Amino acid sequence: MRTKNILLVSLLAVLGLVFQSCDDKNDEKNIQFADLPSVSKTLVNTHFADKKVASVMKDNEFMDKSYTVFFTDGTKVEFEKNGEWDSVESPEGVPSSIIPSKIRAYVTENYPDEKVITIERDQSDKEIEVELSNRFDLIFDATTHELKKMD
Repeated sequence: MRTKNILLVSLLAVLGLVFQSCDDKNDEKNIQFADLPSVSKTLVNTHFADKKVASVMKDNEFMDKSYTVFFTDGTKVEFEKNGEWDSVESPEGVPSSIIPSKIRAYVTENYPDEKVITIERDQSDKEIEVELSNRFDLIFDATTHELKKMD
């Protein structure tokens, strides 16, 4: 009986910690552009120099953190904790300088009238997903940049 009580109390304590970590009241906060990792600042200054930053958010997850930069034109760039970009969304089109050259060449050759409006790295599946302005989704291998499938 005593073992069951200890197990029950331990389980409740763990569940309490899990639910507390899910409380997102203080998980996301505005930060200054200068507080971004240097890799993120360099990417923004290099590829988005003509755009105005509207806000920068830092998201503190339970075991992780990420950053999001919002621009006044609706463009959004999400960064991993190490400062590398995770996804870029831009209604005007993602800067071609961010798109890997092999993927850029494929899109230009096969969809010459379309723009890449979203590019996203999927680390778990080792894929790069590209959404075109015609709403087609193209999924490429993250290493070889070969087309894997179309949606």
